[in-house]
Amino acid sequence: MADEPAHSVAARLAARHGEGMMRFLAGLGLDVRDLAVGREIDRLAAISSVDGHALSRTTANSSKFGRGICLGGENLSRVDWAISPRRICPACLADDRAASDDKAAAWAAWHRNWWDVRCIQLCPAHGCLLTCRCPECNSLLDWQTRSIDRCPHGHLLSVPGTESSLDATVDRYLQGRLLTSGSGPETLFLDQFAIGKVARIVERLGAIELDGWSHSFSVSSDEQLTARRRRAGFRMAANIGSRLPAALDDVIAHAAPGRRGLIASYGWIYRSWLGVPGADQSGGQLLFILLAHAVEKGLICEEERGASSRKVALKMACAAFGKGHASTRKIVMIADLVPSGSRPGVSFQIDAGEIERIRRHVAGLLDFQTAAKFLGIGRNQFRSLVRLELVSCDAEAATLGFGQLISPYDLEGFLNSLASDAPLVPHTPSGMVALPDACRAAGVSLADACQAILSGRIKTGARCNGAGGIAAVKLMVEDLLALRVRPRPIGMVSTALRIHPQAASALIKAGAFGKPPDISGSSLSAFGRRYVKPAELAKIWGGNGRAIVRSLAAADVPPAFGPPHCRQLFYPRERAMRLLTREISSHTIQ
Repeated sequence: MADEPAHSVAARLAARHGEGMMRFLAGLGLDVRDLAVGREIDRLAAISSVDGHALSRTTANSSKFGRGICLGGENLSRVDWAISPRRICPACLADDRAASDDKAAAWAAWHRNWWDVRCIQLCPAHGCLLTCRCPECNSLLDWQTRSIDRCPHGHLLSVPGTESSLDATVDRYLQGRLLTSGSGPETLFLDQFAIGKVARIVERLGAIELDGWSHSFSVSSDEQLTARRRRAGFRMAANIGSRLPAALDDVIAHAAPGRRGLIASYGWIYRSWLGVPGADQSGGQLLFILLAHAVEKGLICEEERGASSRKVALKMACAAFGKGHASTRKIVMIADLVPSGSRPGVSFQIDAGEIERIRRHVAGLLDFQTAAKFLGIGRNQFRSLVRLELVSCDAEAATLGFGQLISPYDLEGFLNSLASDAPLVPHTPSGMVALPDACRAAGVSLADACQAILSGRIKTGARCNGAGGIAAVKLMVEDLLALRVRPRPIGMVSTALRIHPQAASALIKAGAFGKPPDISGSSLSAFGRRYVKPAELAKIWGGNGRAIVRSLAAADVPPAFGPPHCRQLFYPRERAMRLLTREISSHTIQ
């Protein structure tokens, strides 16, 4: 399919075999999280007889710099892209099932790669809201199911006739950006920004036109209002140079009479958006238009305009960045601001507008200490969130050499994700406590608790309106106790690999997973990717385990672990699979 990623192919391959995706991939030594970010695609392509190059183009890949994601040539932050919880369009799944015969219905439904892009809210084809919950039992969708169009409890997700009247123009444009390379001259202004920024820009532009003057921007949970704002902002962006000043005329006309100044005249548009360093997602272009409008209306004088197209020398760029000559020259070289033919020791002129854009962008980012205070946690706790990729560092700042800095928008998105389905309440409900306090009471690390919440294993109970940071997220202490349970090494290995406890004990003694205190899920996954049991090979290629053992012995492939030290056999996975690849054709997706 033109927009089917690797984890969808794996899910359909598992459905073809009548198994859950996670269990099926474990037998092949694969992991859905690796496939979702473009790793192990060659192995999946060999198993499923799918074109690996085509599959790489339709699958997200970890960005070269920072912790972002690249999909369809678009750079996405971790806030704008996620595979958990899984999102679907019920009408698209219904179309897939209707287009298949009864025999292939179980594996006919497929996952679109743009369903993982969180700034796409509506299905461009059907106009209905993308959902992460089962319409029948309201359970969160995950990757444990036996089919893409089934929920964890087996309910059918493919619901025909769910088309909506919501305007999906913006979502259609965002989807087109992932599948092609732009949408025409009417979107030239938006084409220069990442699609995550486009979604935020058009919603705020639409709020200017629809809501008028207001002291603060109101974030709405009403899908109808959000769709109208995005549609109005999209129309405004098509002719931003004339339509934004016209909308600003109406804004200042309804400001409080007799009051002057940018904040009093424009309200939230300047106070909490365009006037805040780093908050202008357009790189200063919208701020430039606003300041030009303010000069025209006599609100400020020409000398007060902060944006300029003048050229500056490298010395002035050093002052703007607060760095030395060598560091600044390296930054402007990476940003491609050095004129061609420039030589060391010879002065050159740099675009002041671009220097100002970079300065504003970096100035609006937060270091780890400030970001930790923003969330109300310690620096070590925050580093754990970054290490688990729950919070991502700004890719541009890292590329330019400013180090690991965090966007406040990403932090807001992280907090919203922790309590996306929790009700907003004025006071803490009875029996619930703040998430950091619950972690301390349950003896669970904050990073593990956040990871469990974002993966859907734990549900938050409420979000308190009066608290700030992570402390606003409320839940029961009992919900975290399950995370504290850590099985004994032998039991953990035996359960994870589905082997006899005596075999697990022998593998531990042989050092197959490192020292027993260091045995973890990652070491078990690494063992599963490296070694395979005969029964697993027989399940993939047919026959029985004894026949597989005879075939491997005839081909002079010895087991890596086996009697007398270990009561079960384990073979090197890659070598065994290369030997048996000739029989893979009976296990491919038609």
